[in-house]
Amino acid sequence: MSRTTLVTMMAAVLLTVMACSSRQQQWEDARRADTLEAYQQFLRSYPDGEFASQAQARVRELQELADWQKAMQTDTADAYQQFLNGHPQGRMADEARIRLGNFALAQTPSNTPSDVMPENAMAPPAQSPPAAVAAPTTAKPAAMQSGGYHVQLGAFSGGDKQAMGEWRRLQAEYPQLLHGLSPSVKLATTPAGHLYRLQAGALSEAGARQVCAALKAKNQDCVVIAP
Repeated sequence: MSRTTLVTMMAAVLLTVMACSSRQQQWEDARRADTLEAYQQFLRSYPDGEFASQAQARVRELQELADWQKAMQTDTADAYQQFLNGHPQGRMADEARIRLGNFALAQTPSNTPSDVMPENAMAPPAQSPPAAVAAPTTAKPAAMQSGGYHVQLGAFSGGDKQAMGEWRRLQAEYPQLLHGLSPSVKLATTPAGHLYRLQAGALSEAGARQVCAALKAKNQDCVVIAP
């Protein structure tokens, strides 16, 4: 082997070692940053070879997380559908389908008879008790007034047992908000498949909205269901 050939081989080995060292350093930098931009930059420099598959997997995870945060901030049926279009098999796909189902179910008319008198209906004249036995009346808080409204607390694909398990969890976590409410589970068929919707009531419209507002403030999903 000639001296020139030997020098050429040594130079090639040195360049390979330097390239591997540079790739290793950029990979460590990307991992420390752990951002979508850092991994994308790494893949632009090293689209193949060592660490490429790991970088691609992390890019998918971070992109799904970013899209999920965007969908939750928008919190509309279109936003969750758009998320599903981009991540049909993602980690949050089932949750997106449940939330999408909640929107669909909230628009479905309920068969529950309403106990609320229409505004234009004439109420029968009230009979006042004798003055001697009249007692002062105290109005109930809006959340405790009865009516035909319900609050929907979720829609589940695992059957009524899963739905009632969620009810027990919510009761333990929010005992004051859900005190006195009666749970019910209703089967519904949606584009996402069979879902079991967990509802609780019965409430006045103001009461239902009050309960939902309080639950949403605690990051708990809630939809008002009209009679």
